[in-house]
Amino acid sequence: QLEGVYEFYILYEELALCFLDQEKFNKAIDYANMAFPYANQLKSYEKIATLNKILYKSHKGLGDTKKALDFYEKHVLMEDSLDRTKA
Repeated sequence: QLEGVYEFYILYEELALCFLDQEKFNKAIDYANMAFPYANQLKSYEKIATLNKILYKSHKGLGDTKKALDFYEKHVLMEDSLDRTKA
């Protein structure tokens, strides 16, 4: 059952990244937000960190520095958690 969840996560993450690369920030945000429930179901800090980074870059691109900072801080928190579990 998690296989389908993983596939949907990958689909939405890849679409978010494609739109981010094209500087279509609102679409990148939409797809990153669609990926979040799947990342949570997978209980993957790495995937949650990736989505927070996409949202950080997208909001930064839109000039929304407050939201960008919020997602950047969430990204760093997840990365720190990952580093501690690897150590």
